[in-house]
Amino acid sequence: MHKFPVLRDGVNQPLLEDVRKKVDGYLAELFDGEDLVKVDGLVSFTFGSATCTR
Repeated sequence: MHKFPVLRDGVNQPLLEDVRKKVDGYLAELFDGEDLVKVDGLVSFTFGSATCTR
């Protein structure tokens, strides 16, 4: 049995939103707000970037 439901088509939107919230939380712990730049799901910081896509 799979841990998550298997999707044949589409995106597991609730899971994706949960992951985005967690990533935002982790980045907020690591960086000050003025150190992060967010554009279209891409988060940039001084030495790299992070993105959550499907």
